[in-house]
Amino acid sequence: QAKEIKKRKEMGWDDEELNYTNTDNPYGDTHLLETFIWHKKHEKEGTTHLSEAEKVRRNQVKREEMKRELASVKRRRQEREQERMARDEEREMMQREKEGAYYQEWEKQEDMCIVCSLTFVTDVLEFQKIFNYM
Repeated sequence: QAKEIKKRKEMGWDDEELNYTNTDNPYGDTHLLETFIWHKKHEKEGTTHLSEAEKVRRNQVKREEMKRELASVKRRRQEREQERMARDEEREMMQREKEGAYYQEWEKQEDMCIVCSLTFVTDVLEFQKIFNYM
């Protein structure tokens, strides 16, 4: 039974499904634990004449190909995700630089405004001094 549970875990069964048997399962499937063989597909492909060992070997090869393809797809997805993150970081950095330049310009304008207003105030005070003495 431990071997069966290990085999089912390798097949991707959940903990809930591990206790299912051919007679006791919610699907009503009396062949639940048997490997499904698609006879019509084998007839269509013309592989019915192959020995059982050859069919098993072909299935293993197909499974390995699918595993490699899945690994490749996962790797490409991770690469795309990393590229997207790099683009986002670059975009954020550019935005920060833009904002920094904008605020530097704003500070310059504010300083100029303060200088202008101080100049104006001193001019007004000078003007008042001149006319108050007269």
